[in-house]
Amino acid sequence: MASGSNRFLQYTKQQAPKEAPAGAVYHRLRTTGGSGIMNNRTNLTSDEIRDDRQIIVSRLGQNQPDVMVPFELSFDSFDELLQGAIGGQWMGGQTIAVNASVDTGGVFTLTTGEWADYPISVGDYVIVNGTANTDIVGVVGVIGEDATANELTVYEVGTTDPITTTTETVDFTFITGHYAEIIDTSANTITVVGTELTITRADGTWEDVGVELGDKLWFDGFTETENNGWKKVGKVDGAELTIVESELADETLSTGDLTVATSTGFITVGTVLDYFAFEEGFTDVVSGDDIDGEAVTDGVFHYILGAYVNTFSMSVQPDSIVTGELDFQGLIYSGFKNESIAPSVETSNINEVFDSFTGDLYIPNAPAMTGVVTGLDFTLDNGLIRRYALMDKDAISIGDGRSNVTGTLNAYFENADISNLFEQETEFVLAIRTEDLDGNSYLFGWPRVKLTSDGRDVTENDVTQNVGFQALGGLAADKKKTMYVLRQPAIAE
Repeated sequence: MASGSNRFLQYTKQQAPKEAPAGAVYHRLRTTGGSGIMNNRTNLTSDEIRDDRQIIVSRLGQNQPDVMVPFELSFDSFDELLQGAIGGQWMGGQTIAVNASVDTGGVFTLTTGEWADYPISVGDYVIVNGTANTDIVGVVGVIGEDATANELTVYEVGTTDPITTTTETVDFTFITGHYAEIIDTSANTITVVGTELTITRADGTWEDVGVELGDKLWFDGFTETENNGWKKVGKVDGAELTIVESELADETLSTGDLTVATSTGFITVGTVLDYFAFEEGFTDVVSGDDIDGEAVTDGVFHYILGAYVNTFSMSVQPDSIVTGELDFQGLIYSGFKNESIAPSVETSNINEVFDSFTGDLYIPNAPAMTGVVTGLDFTLDNGLIRRYALMDKDAISIGDGRSNVTGTLNAYFENADISNLFEQETEFVLAIRTEDLDGNSYLFGWPRVKLTSDGRDVTENDVTQNVGFQALGGLAADKKKTMYVLRQPAIAE
């Protein structure tokens, strides 16, 4: 008999939805069980009317392969699948250590390998540290220029000019993020109030340039040394930032440049859904035959190709580990085989799971809700539909629908604030950040939310409230759409 401890589930990203990628590296998944890979074929029965009242014909119809991935959220374990669910592209949020040489014009050449082997993309903002080159901020401009795949060129922020660097060959660290800015403080005075832990700009807003709640920002250029280095953003309010878990000194900076950059990754809803190949194996099954009649001696394995994320859901409840589930619809199902198709496998990481104790709940339109909310669930539904043609049991493609995000908030009934949001059809911002024991964090945010239901549950001890919400899309010019996610690796202060 098979046991769950001898079962595995692994995936790889595909380039063509109906083709198993040759030479691909499969990534072993951390899951909590579930049904795994299933081929939910339709059942066709005859409608013939017979005098003996029997049904004598039954046929299996179209292949409908699915895979369920229930999980406990851990850092860096599901980012590629989250990208597939959201349909966007991660920008930043990585710490990359490489050995490379650099010339005087911002061109970094790997000693071995290619930049495609690392999670870095054109447009990522970077903070680069070597030996002679320290705390250099720029933006990735070119990767593999002139077909040289081991070269990467970094430009100055806001320009198309390569950064100025000092020639050396050493171990470099690249910290990538979604935002960086060089502020000319002679035209945009920056004011720091130490007792309030605020950093205020005279011109523009922090939101407009890309700063998000939960960002870790790196400052360089202040006169007061306490104001430089890594700072965690606890609140973004127009031109004013509030910093948490740090110290600031009073300062008004009106000359020179102030460099501001983040180590946070960012992704929001997009229009391109990635697709994956999944394989499930039961290594303790050592008898019987596979789908081709071959003897099984070292386990049975089956796979699906062209698997798109149909739904992504998460639950944050009190005194609990943060849990979620990714459900996929696929195109091709293999049946059970006696050999794995994975040429190479990357083992799972061992990062800590997230719980509901450490983090922040951000509801600026109703701050009184922050201390009384007891749970949050949400689901992103891509509305996938398989397309079939005659004389083929396999789907020819999968069509995606709208990115529909709905959810539920549970709270103690303290006052009418939550009900007023519902009755007055108030749009508000909602975000939740969860942090693990090592300091890594995710923030899930919805820039436009409206409540869709308002219910209460009365017991002798408590009156609780459960409200449904609908996330709405942003305007065309908005950076954040229906939903966005921030990915923050632990960074030393």
